[in-house]
Amino acid sequence: MELIVFTQDQCRYCHQVTNHLEDNEVPFSEINLSELPVFGEKFDVMGTPTVILVDGDEEIARTSGFNLSELETLIENL
Repeated sequence: MELIVFTQDQCRYCHQVTNHLEDNEVPFSEINLSELPVFGEKFDVMGTPTVILVDGDEEIARTSGFNLSELETLIENL
């Protein structure tokens, strides 16, 4: 399983999410929608930050915004 974090350049909460994951040494992939907007369409991302837990090509769960309890639940499922 893998966490994918969708961010944008000027998104304050995006930085909080990625900092939290880095501080806790959680592996994740980051897609900056300011640079690669096509991925937002592909994954149906409506806002940032959005964190999606995927298993191969299948989406397992997602959370939007900086909701620490939801983010921790995704991390526990890795």
